[in-house]
Amino acid sequence: MRPLYLDGVTALNVSMDGPALRVSGPSSADRRYPLARISRVVVSGQVSWTTDALLTCADEGIVVCFLNADGDVRGRWIGRRSERSAFVQRWHDFVDRPDWKERYAQWRVATRRRAIRLCAMCMGWSPKHDPRSLSRSILDATRPCADNQEMRTIKRRLHGLAQSRALEELAKIGLQANDVGLLNIVPDLVAAIQWGLHPDLTRWLLDRQRRREPKQPSDPYGAVCFFERHRGTCDFALRDTLLRLNQYLRGLQ
Repeated sequence: MRPLYLDGVTALNVSMDGPALRVSGPSSADRRYPLARISRVVVSGQVSWTTDALLTCADEGIVVCFLNADGDVRGRWIGRRSERSAFVQRWHDFVDRPDWKERYAQWRVATRRRAIRLCAMCMGWSPKHDPRSLSRSILDATRPCADNQEMRTIKRRLHGLAQSRALEELAKIGLQANDVGLLNIVPDLVAAIQWGLHPDLTRWLLDRQRRREPKQPSDPYGAVCFFERHRGTCDFALRDTLLRLNQYLRGLQ
């Protein structure tokens, strides 16, 4: 299964066509996407949905994530889960503790330090240095490739895609939008993905900068293509972080 990206540069309409989503627009032929092949749907721009299409996605467990013009998550559509996972039960028990915020902050610091050290190793640097100095050094070394509007736009889009992927994974394990503490988890999952992608992203951005022609138009799908090429790295960072959080919660029981 693969994610479906719908970018409504011109108005698109999504409806059901048997066991598939039908996407129609004014400037192209209708396209069919079988539900069995869709892992999630990421929507930006002018995209209208029929109620039947949204409800069918919910029934099939397909998360639909809506992004705004800046690439941030505007809303998401998920189906119901009849049973809570052990992770969700542990999380709910955890947030019932009076000291959960302090304990979670400690876990966050340890998790980010690990992500920074892994990033440094992938960039050929020693992970033995202090994570704060590593973080500053990594960001300083890659600052030239982020110092223009196009690169900042790409990074915003990648942030939105990482956020969408994190929300999808949390929905799969049963955490809903109204669960206490969800706003704490999502930024940390996004940060783990970003640190995981950082070495390849830096190389890609610098390469784009070197090859770019003065009048060459920007590629609106570049961020999506990069994200999909490195889905393995993204998913490893995401699931490794959730696994470590689950182990941490289990140790507190």
